[in-house]
Amino acid sequence: MRLRAWGYFGVFGLVAGYFLIWPVWRAQFPLEIWPTEGWN
Repeated sequence: MRLRAWGYFGVFGLVAGYFLIWPVWRAQFPLEIWPTEGWN
């Protein structure tokens, strides 16, 4: 059971790292808003 717990912690850490890194990665690319965008 202990090995399974480490597996869960590892998967949780990978998912958390992905969601923490994604905004930093996405900030490198400019967001272009067109006048025809509905939410503009």
